[in-house]
Amino acid sequence: MANLGIKVEDVLKKFYEVQPDGRIKGLYAIREKGQPEGELLWYVFGSNNATYHSSGNDCVIRDINQSNSGYLGRLKAAFGKARQEERKIFWLVLVYGDSIGLPPSGYDWMASVELRVNLDRITASLSMRNYPVGKGRPGYFGPGYMRIDQDRYFSTTFISCKDEAGEFTSQYMDPYFRIYDNRPYHDIVEVVEEEAWEQDTDTEGFPAEAVPRLTGAENILLYGVPGAGKSHLIKAKYCDDAAYMERVVFHPEYTYSDFVGQILPQVEKVQGEETEERLRYRFTPGPFTRVLQKAWKDPGHYYYLVIEELNRGNAPAIFGEMFQLLDRKREEEDYPEEELGESTYGISSYDVAGEVYGDGTRQVRILSNLYVLATMNTADQNVFTMDTAFQRRWAMKPVRNDIAGARHADSRIEGSEVTWLAFASVINDLVLDANEQMISSEDKRLGAYFASPGELSVDRFPGKVLKYLWDDAFKMDRDILFGSRYKSLEDVITAYEEAPGDRLEAVLAEQVYRKMYSFRRGQ
Repeated sequence: MANLGIKVEDVLKKFYEVQPDGRIKGLYAIREKGQPEGELLWYVFGSNNATYHSSGNDCVIRDINQSNSGYLGRLKAAFGKARQEERKIFWLVLVYGDSIGLPPSGYDWMASVELRVNLDRITASLSMRNYPVGKGRPGYFGPGYMRIDQDRYFSTTFISCKDEAGEFTSQYMDPYFRIYDNRPYHDIVEVVEEEAWEQDTDTEGFPAEAVPRLTGAENILLYGVPGAGKSHLIKAKYCDDAAYMERVVFHPEYTYSDFVGQILPQVEKVQGEETEERLRYRFTPGPFTRVLQKAWKDPGHYYYLVIEELNRGNAPAIFGEMFQLLDRKREEEDYPEEELGESTYGISSYDVAGEVYGDGTRQVRILSNLYVLATMNTADQNVFTMDTAFQRRWAMKPVRNDIAGARHADSRIEGSEVTWLAFASVINDLVLDANEQMISSEDKRLGAYFASPGELSVDRFPGKVLKYLWDDAFKMDRDILFGSRYKSLEDVITAYEEAPGDRLEAVLAEQVYRKMYSFRRGQ
């Protein structure tokens, strides 16, 4: 037997688009030639280099035993991924030989091998001694191959890679891949005993040689006044790459089904038929399940589930039983370092587990490389109240209202000599002084980015900022800010827009305007 240094993917690339999986070594996604972004047809898990056989005894599959746990781990991960995506998978090896009983003589062969036993129990090579000659399905195939059970280990099919002239061809491979159905969700790989599998893999069920899972992710709730920069902080401090994020906004109509997922009807074409369709009901994952799946598949990166306006929806109801997963293992509770950040307790959810792990019987947990980030405007805390049990599962972090640090802090409000920093600072002091007897009066303050740079213009500033101050912040005592001469918001905005001089001076109480005009940074 000799190693020829030719790999399965080298042959397949002649006829198909072959893309290596970014995570599982040896796994390849197969698409139509010339369509690298086209529909995924099937997966191939390639063997080691092709081998030449002349003994008639030696094997197609070598080194598939307990001592090669890395290979076995990758193989199981490959079948697991194909099962999850409901795609065919072929475990392929190349055989070059003239004395192993595979006529016609001189042909090269590709073997598709379906496992029928637990991977950890395969300790011998596949004997070729009694392999019969086959002709495939009548009318479909050329040179001989057929499916048989080889001992009790395999169901094996051989496909010719060359034509009669000795040139590589896809005329035998192409129909085989489309007709025979090796989908792993038909239980081609049987369940490996828990104890044996854990010996060969890490605690998450990945091959032992895989990238270690990052740890330490948390549930973090960022809160502050509207416009303080909570969403900007997520972008600047945590993540600004959509590939590693799922972002949602809670609102009164948002539900558990929207967030986690739900079973929905889908119309699918019947395999092998051009026009026939059927209605199937499938679990459609929501953002929670999608980001959990991403984090599971990619342990070497942190992922982020971002929930904007957490308290504008009924958060405990939206999380449902996933609420239990927010309890995380923390350092101060003396958990091993490699477990920090994962859920303390798992829950049973067949649909979610099937989508994430490819195994509905597994317990679902938030992973140690998945952050859950949420924002909340303290001014809106009465929209939906969050009980203590829900709040205690979050690291609560206030976001400082840094008006002086805003990029437009020193920009003048159009039509006035007053800067945004001076205006917002005086207003916020006035809010606290005027409402010191009111609960949560500080929530009414202007955030640093309550008005963006473009909203300091004459046509936008009064409709947004002055309206907020009239309708909300100073609703109970408008005379403090605007004086007693205005009876409606319409009067304020009209006076602002038609003022011949400083527009703020025209609508604000005199003492308030003087404070703004004389305001100095850092005072």
